[in-house]
Amino acid sequence: QGLGFDIGASETPITPVMVGDTDKAKALSKALFEEGVFALAIGFPTVPRGRERLRTIVTAGHTKKNLEFALEKFQKTGKQMGLI
Repeated sequence: QGLGFDIGASETPITPVMVGDTDKAKALSKALFEEGVFALAIGFPTVPRGRERLRTIVTAGHTKKNLEFALEKFQKTGKQMGLI
């Protein structure tokens, strides 16, 4: 959220990163994967149009270094795609 992404109001380890477009969600997911981060795109018809997102999850297996790496890649790809 601090990077400028809409992460909804999830109170679970599953945190959405709202994108609002299926093609953009798929493109962001692919770009992140190429950077070493797995964040699954969820698009229409699984979610309503305009609510497309990436699905992220933090587990006890993630280190602070892992999370910082992921945030760095989200920032990089989000800026490159004009999402933030």
